[in-house]
This record gives sequence, C-alpha cells and structure tokens, in this order.
Amino acid sequence: MSTLAEVMDAMADQLINQIQPHTSIKLHIENRAFLAAETPAIDMLVTPASGLEPALAAFNDLYGAIPITLRIRLTATDLIASEDFFLALIDDVGDLSIVQALDYDHTLGGVAQDLTWGEGFPWSGYSEFPDLDGNVAFLGSTMTVAVAKAHS
Repeated sequence: MSTLAEVMDAMADQLINQIQPHTSIKLHIENRAFLAAETPAIDMLVTPASGLEPALAAFNDLYGAIPITLRIRLTATDLIASEDFFLALIDDVGDLSIVQALDYDHTLGGVAQDLTWGEGFPWSGYSEFPDLDGNVAFLGSTMTVAVAKAHS
C-alpha cells in the first residue's frame, strides 16, 4: 500500500511535470504545507474530511480516501497579471489548469487507486492568505482532492 507521503510526492511531481513546461514563471510546487515559499506557490495540506472520501472506498478499506487540500497563493503586487495567472490555474481547461494536470493520471503514477474533487467547480473562490507576519499579502484559493491510496 502506498503511504500518504508517497501520494503527496507523486501529486506534486505530476503538477510540476504537467504545468511548469507551459510557463516561464517559476512555480513553487511543494509536496507538503509550506508557508514561506516564494509565489506563485502551490502547497498541500491534509485536511478534515470533505464528504467525497467514502465514494472511493474499496472492500475492507478502513476509510475511503484521504482529503488533500491544494492551496494556491500569489502576490498581489501586479494584480492584473497575478489574477490572470491565478484564473489560468483554477480553470478546468488549458495548459496551466491544475484540474487538467490532475486529470492527466488519476493514479498519480501508480501510488493512488483514484482521485476525485467531486462535481461542479472545485475551488474555494478568491481567498486572502497572510504572510509570515500575519499581514494579508496573497491572493489564492483552495481545492480539496480525495485520494484513494493504491493497495499493491
């Protein structure tokens, strides 16, 4: 069975491999929660259940899937450029789409049985995130992905 760490590593690798080649902007994609990353940043947090997990449960599974929340953060210094890049990341189509990058391989290279983000628009919408000093400095959004780990 795959570990949670292996799943998060594979998810970060898939996002890097599917998105980074399509932009000259250096993305900081982290496989764990990371507060001090340069932006634009995408990191991952294990979060409370989203309600999607039981749908991915296999026979005799203790619980169906693990909820992993992806968090995007961008600086708001150049609001128009940042917002256009942000919209490309949360879109469901396009070379910079996180959804499209995840949809590329639901097994994340074999460490997952499947993943889902439910029906409808998966992102939390515009959110403000504080910097390390607690000041609002970042524009962003979150999306929870339920991942069923592989059993082989």
